[in-house]
Amino acid sequence: MNEWGIILSGLFGGLNIFQFIFFRAERKKALAAAESMVLDNEQKKLDLRQDDYEYLTKKCDKLTKDYFEMLEKAQLAMQEVAQMKSEITHLKGLRCYKTICPEREQKRLPLMN
Repeated sequence: MNEWGIILSGLFGGLNIFQFIFFRAERKKALAAAESMVLDNEQKKLDLRQDDYEYLTKKCDKLTKDYFEMLEKAQLAMQEVAQMKSEITHLKGLRCYKTICPEREQKRLPLMN
């Protein structure tokens, strides 16, 4: 009977050690899978931030380009306005029939000596 007890305790004791090792290995495997998922999520978050950065950079470049194009058009328009103003002033001076008018363009004759 003592032999049966030794055999049975050896069998069940061995199974408990294997079960303990198996559950410990499964626990390590589950922790590694969870850590892998966390790392994957962090990588995805970084990728999304990089995509957002690239999108905002492209948008900023486009807006800057549009700004300089509009600035150039505005400067050209202001030059045209200034030129038209000078032409209007010149034409007003030519059409003015008042001899004492301050806006009239005075043609200066060279002084004769």
